[in-house]
Amino acid sequence: MMEKNKKLGLFYGVLGPFLWGINGVVTQYLLKVVDINVNWLLSVRLLFAGTALILYVFLTDRKNLFRLLANKQVYFQMIIFIIFGDFYPNILTLSRLLNPTLHWQRF
Repeated sequence: MMEKNKKLGLFYGVLGPFLWGINGVVTQYLLKVVDINVNWLLSVRLLFAGTALILYVFLTDRKNLFRLLANKQVYFQMIIFIIFGDFYPNILTLSRLLNPTLHWQRF
């Protein structure tokens, strides 16, 4: 069992940096060549990552997932994260597009 865990850990240790590097190349291509909005790209990445994590936990540890989701405080924290972590940058971009007379300074 321990040998299997070492091999799996080594596999994940090699897979992580590989995927990180691929992510950088693909992101640069999408932002520079395809000209995708950075906020949209980040939102889609967060959506897929969150969905994949929830699906993984659902398949491997369903009991604790439902116990976690039964906690009302968790719902409040998730809503705060969704609003300020994902939607807020998109709201800023949308407001900039709807009102082009606003000039936003970057510090």
